Amino acid sequence: MVDPVAPHLQATLDKILGEAETALAELSPAQRELGATVLQLSERAQCLKRRAEDTEGRNRRNNARIIGLPEGAEGADMVAFWKDG
Repeated sequence: MVDPVAPHLQATLDKILGEAETALAELSPAQRELGATVLQLSERAQCLKRRAEDTEGRNRRNNARIIGLPEGAEGADMVAFWKDG
């Protein structure tokens, strides 16, 4: 004799399993997107760390780095270049 509750339980379990599989399928793309974001942020953090270390080193050496000024633009007399501005 088959228990009349068994088919009802099986249907409930199948429904719950289906909902769980759907939820997992929806999470998978979000997880990949978050993984890509973490990778980008990690790369950016490394870049910022290198720049901070460079700035700290230049600060210790009192060696300024001017971005956007072509190399050699000051000519032979750097002091006059800055005074003439």
